[in-house]
Amino acid sequence: MKTSQFNQKKIFLLITGIIFSLVLAIYNQDAFAEDDGSVASENLSENAIFTKIDENGNIVEMSESEINESGIIDETEQLSASQSKKKTNQSISTYSSRSVMPKDDILYQRGVVNFRTKSSSQNTLYIEEATGREGYTNGCYAADGAYLGHNASRTKVKFMLSGVIGWVNASEVQVLDFSNSAVQTLSKYYVSNGRLIHGIVTNLKNKYYSNKIDVGPKPSYLKEGETYYSYDGHYFYSYNNTKGYTTMLQDYRNDTRKNSVNPQTPYYNYYQFLSHRSKSIYTAKEIDRAINKKTVSSSKMRNLGHAYVNNQNKYGINALLVLGVSANESEWGTSSIAKKNNNLFGHAAYDSDPSGSANKYSTPAFSVYYHASTFLSKQYCYPKNWKYNGSYLGDKASGINVQYASDPYWGEKAATFAWAIDKELGNKDAFRYTIGVKNPYNYKASKASIKKDKKDSSTTLYQTMNTAKEPFTNYAFININNEKKNNYYKIQSDSILNSSRSTITDKGEYSFSRDYAYIDDENVVIVSKGKTNPIEEKPEVKYLKGDIDGDGAVEANDYMLIKLHVLGRKKLSGDALKRADVDGDGSIEANDYMLVKLHVLGRKKLF
Repeated sequence: MKTSQFNQKKIFLLITGIIFSLVLAIYNQDAFAEDDGSVASENLSENAIFTKIDENGNIVEMSESEINESGIIDETEQLSASQSKKKTNQSISTYSSRSVMPKDDILYQRGVVNFRTKSSSQNTLYIEEATGREGYTNGCYAADGAYLGHNASRTKVKFMLSGVIGWVNASEVQVLDFSNSAVQTLSKYYVSNGRLIHGIVTNLKNKYYSNKIDVGPKPSYLKEGETYYSYDGHYFYSYNNTKGYTTMLQDYRNDTRKNSVNPQTPYYNYYQFLSHRSKSIYTAKEIDRAINKKTVSSSKMRNLGHAYVNNQNKYGINALLVLGVSANESEWGTSSIAKKNNNLFGHAAYDSDPSGSANKYSTPAFSVYYHASTFLSKQYCYPKNWKYNGSYLGDKASGINVQYASDPYWGEKAATFAWAIDKELGNKDAFRYTIGVKNPYNYKASKASIKKDKKDSSTTLYQTMNTAKEPFTNYAFININNEKKNNYYKIQSDSILNSSRSTITDKGEYSFSRDYAYIDDENVVIVSKGKTNPIEEKPEVKYLKGDIDGDGAVEANDYMLIKLHVLGRKKLSGDALKRADVDGDGSIEANDYMLVKLHVLGRKKLF
C-alpha cells in the first residue's frame, strides 16, 4: 500500500513538473518572440548549413569544399573573350578600380555583380534604392546580380537581385564582364517538362547550377526547352548570348520592362506570393501521406499533418506554406536542429551556433504551433511588428523573405516544397485563390492604405509599409470572391481584426469570415485568377484525440484541462470538447483524462 502511494506521489510530481515546464514555455513565449532569430543580420554562423535543391524538391547539403571555395575572380582571370583572342595582357578591372564609367563602357553594357567575395559566414549589407531600407544577402546562396551602375564617387554599386534594386559598397563586390571567360555561367530560368525552373549559381567559376528550383507550371509565353534571364522572377528576357542580357540591363536602368518577353503579364510564383492568410484544401491524412513519400522514416516532419491543418484553421496560417518553410529549414525534418530541438524552422539560429542556440520545443508539433500562432500571426503578418513586409513568402523586394533570411531566394525555395507536396497529391491546391499585386514595379515604392470598407473615407486599418514607415513594392493580396466594387478590391486582411473590424490586433485567433478589408485598384495587377470562393471548400478537420489546447500534441497540459472540466472547475467547449472525448463514448469523464495521463507517461500510447 505504501509502495503504491509512493508511486502515485512520484507520478504526481512528474506530472506537476511537466505542467510547470509547459506552462512556463507558453506564457513566456512573448518574452522571446521578438528575439526568436531567423532574421537576416550581418553574420551567419561558421557552422551554418548550406543546401542544394533539385527540380524534384530533394535537398542535399553543400560539401565543405563547395562552401569554402573562393568565388573571387582574380584580375589575371578577368580576360574577356575578345581580349583573349587578341592575346593581350590587359585585364578588365573590377568596378571599384575604374575612374570613369561611360555608357559605352563594356561593363555598363554587360556587367554582372559578383556577391561571392566573402566567407560563407559573412553577409553583405545593401540599401534598397526605392525605400532606403537595409537588407542582407549572402553570395554563398546566390552569387550573381544584374549590374545597373555606380555613384559619382565610385564607392557604391547599383544592382538588381531577387526583385530588389539596391546599392552595395563597391569594396564588398566585384563587377565583371558578362562575357569574361572566367565567368562560367549566370543564374537563369529555363523550361523543362512544362515546369519553370530557376537555376541558381553560387559561384561564378562553376559551370553548373547549385540549385534548380521548380517555381511552378510554365506560363504560356515561355517556350519548352528555352532559357531566360530575370533577376526579379516576374519579367523574362530571351537567352541570346550577350544581347538578351544587355537588353535586360537597359530595361532595368530605364525603369521599364517593355523589351521583356511578357511586358504586360508579369509572372508571380503562386505559392511564393500567396498570402499565409489562406487555407490548403488538403486534409491532415493527405499531408501525412505526401510527407511520408518525401522523407526518411526518422524525419521529424512525419505524422504532423494534424499540426499543420489544426494550426491553419485556428490561426489562419496556410498549412502548405508552413510545411514548405519547415521542409526548407529542416531539410525535410532531418537537420541537427530538428533532431535535437524539435525545431523545424530554425528559430533563434541566425548569428550564433545554429545547433546550440536554436529554440527547443517539447515536440515538433509545438514547433509548428509556435511558428503559426506567434512567429507568423503575431509578427510577420502583423503590420505593427517591425518584421512586417507583407504576409507571403516573397523575395527581397517584399514579403517575409525581406527580413527572414539572407538567402535572397529563400521564399522561392520554401514555395518549391509547397509545389512538391501539391504535385504529390494531384495538383488540386494551386490557383484556387485570386492574387492581386499592388505596385508591381520594383522601382516604384508607395504605400497603400488598407481600408475597413470600400470607400476613401473609411477607416484605414493598416498601410503597406513597415514600422520604420518604409513602403514596399509588389504588395500581394488575396482578392476575396473576385469582388471589386467602387474601385476597391475586397481582400483577406494580413492582420487579425477586432470584433467590430475597426482596428488590427495581434491577439486571438484569425477569422476568415471577419478578417477582411479593402484596397483601391490603382496600380493593381491581377496575377492569378482563382475560384469565386475557395474558402468555402473547407478541408476535412481531423481531431487529435486528447489534444485539448490544439497545439498538435498530447501533453500534461491537456490532461489538466480535461480533469478541470470533469471536476467542473473550467468547462471546455467547441473543438476542445470534441477532442476531450478520448475514449469515444460520447461523454467526458475521468477515464478520458486517465488515458491522456498514461499516454504522457509513456505507459499506454494513444497513437
